[in-house]
Formats: sequence, structure tokens, C-alpha cells
Amino acid sequence: MQTVSSIDHVIENIRLYEKVLSRSPQMQGRIRRHAAWYAFRDDGVWRFGPSKFIGYEGMTAKDYLVTAKESLDGRKTEDQLERWFPLVNPASDLFSELQRVFKTFAGKYGKEPKKTWRVRLVSLPGLALPAARTDTDLSGIIVSNPEICGGRPTIRGTRVRVSDIVDMMAHGTTPEEIVEAYPYISTDDIRAALAFAARMLDHPVVKAA
Repeated sequence: MQTVSSIDHVIENIRLYEKVLSRSPQMQGRIRRHAAWYAFRDDGVWRFGPSKFIGYEGMTAKDYLVTAKESLDGRKTEDQLERWFPLVNPASDLFSELQRVFKTFAGKYGKEPKKTWRVRLVSLPGLALPAARTDTDLSGIIVSNPEICGGRPTIRGTRVRVSDIVDMMAHGTTPEEIVEAYPYISTDDIRAALAFAARMLDHPVVKAA
């Protein structure tokens, strides 16, 4: 089988994987076998797929179940998928969020993540993956994409603008309330937005003579 040649094909394979998974107890039984998972956000919903399914063209449930051991090479597909899917830092809040969502996803089928579970997230224009976050390097979470909110700074992977966060905070909304209203962002994202806004306002003051 040929490995995928485009990110669009990978995205469709992830969608297909979740559809066939819901109908196949045999595939559900293999969830815990996979350590490497790949994710993207689809209309606000995180979707996941393993490399041996999403990394080949024309994959079907039958092909996956019958030929997985004999001819599907996870190392081959992982090498290909790394072109589009950077590894999510295990020390980041993003990793914790994805792991939590995956546990819910796997839990629907009575499964748990493998102890060596790791995840890669699709890298598309306007999406920046955070490394381990520190107080001095939070603005890496903030991105600007001309096709999203007119290019205004937003939290990566969302349409939540920095100005939205600042406005809500200015009107007394707590970070916890913001996260409750927008569950796909974290308190670290909020800190990044505030840090970004502060840096943008930190300019020399010109005094009149």
C-alpha cells in the first residue's frame, strides 16, 4: 500500500477512522495497541487517528484488520506523517488537554491510552504549537492569520482574539469563567494573551517639552 501524499488525505482518513471505529469491535480492541496518535480540530472537536490507518491511501477497516500485522509498517507511516504533524510537548497544557480528550474518546469503547501514549497535532497555517510554557515565553501561543479574524492576533487553533480576552478580563470575568465559556482554551492561553497585549502596549512614553 502507498503512504498518503497530502495532508488533505490524512484529514479525511482521520474522519474515516472514527466512523469505522464506531462500527467495529475488532478495531476498538486495538485502540490500546497504538502509542502514536495524530490529531486535528474539526469544528471545535478534537479528532484522532493511529498512523497505520491514516498513513496509507485507500485504507479500509478490512485492510487494516487483515493486513496490519503482515504488511503495514508503522515506522514508514510515522516518517511520512511527521511532515505535517509536529509532536506535542508532553510538558504543555495542550498535551494535557489532548490526553484528557483522548481518554474520553477511548473510554467510549472501554479502553485507555497506552502508557507510552504520545500525540502529534496537524500543523496548518495560523496554528502554532506551544513548547513547554514559561512566563517569559507565552506569546508563542498567539498567532496572526489573514484568513482568521482579519489577521488580528488570536489564540492558536481558535478564533478567540487577544482583544476578546482583554475585554472580558476588563469587565471582571475570571480566567476560570473564560475557560468554562471556551473549553477549547486553557488558563495558560489566557496568560499568553494578556502577556502579548502587555508587550504590545509596552512602548516608550513621549513627554511634551
